[in-house]
Amino acid sequence: MRFLDSWVFPPTSNICNFAGITCLHPNDSRVYGISLPGSGFTGEFPRGLDKCSSLTTLDLSQNELSGSIPPNVCSILPYLVAFDIHENSFSGSIDTSFNNCTYLNNLDLSQNRFSGPIPGQIGVLPRLTKFDVSNNQFSGPIPSSLTTFDSSVFASNPVLCGQPLRNECPRRSWQSEVLEAIRGSSPILIFSSLSSFLIVLSLILAI
Repeated sequence: MRFLDSWVFPPTSNICNFAGITCLHPNDSRVYGISLPGSGFTGEFPRGLDKCSSLTTLDLSQNELSGSIPPNVCSILPYLVAFDIHENSFSGSIDTSFNNCTYLNNLDLSQNRFSGPIPGQIGVLPRLTKFDVSNNQFSGPIPSSLTTFDSSVFASNPVLCGQPLRNECPRRSWQSEVLEAIRGSSPILIFSSLSSFLIVLSLILAI
């Protein structure tokens, strides 16, 4: 069943009375929570969520959704606290714009088909306490900003490497390490890293 076709209702219905929908007040049409795990939904990530800008909780876990996550998900849902889409068939890469979800404390992307690197920006989210990307196809080194999490949250990603996993990453060039540090840093830290890098480079060239 399609996400938007799963409810049939007259236009005068109060959406706050629907199962899995939470509003701050029954007479307030602003939706604060959508929790519909294991509902048999198929199709792609629901684009209509851009109308739910007050949403703080989104749980679409254990469904049959596929496709990619919109790169602007944190722009259309800026107040997300919990984002749980585990056990679906989502694929593609995770956009670095997740650092715009500054209220996020629960991010569960496990048991999907995501690939590519894990953005280091996720690790600098100030409120993030629960995080799981296990059972995907992520690759490359685990960002240093995420190494405080248990190894189990990174498990079953065959080509993921680095701490806290036991499999070491292939030795990288110093250029790659500088770029990785820049990608996983805030703008202020990026400026500092670039400044330091340029100073060192100028000293080397002066020898």
